[in-house]
Amino acid sequence: MAALLLDAGFRTIGVNRSACDTLGYPAEDLIGRDLDDLVQADDRPAYRRMRDEMQRGLHGTDTAECRLVHAKGRSSGPKAACALFPRATGIATS
Repeated sequence: MAALLLDAGFRTIGVNRSACDTLGYPAEDLIGRDLDDLVQADDRPAYRRMRDEMQRGLHGTDTAECRLVHAKGRSSGPKAACALFPRATGIATS
């Protein structure tokens, strides 16, 4: 399962090998990226609603279906659930 660890600003601060393989990026190219840049354009409205509600504190955990963009510009695959879970050091998504 691909997993990205995000900070409170939804920037990537950690990734696992599966995320690198799925998205076609080495870890160093994913670190510091805003997750919004990785979500496929037509899935951004649902992702942004979820992100905005979490930032406003409306949900402790939330899920949106979205596709991420592979390094080569294609979709990384079928829609997957992006679940956000608050953590003391950031927000994890998988």
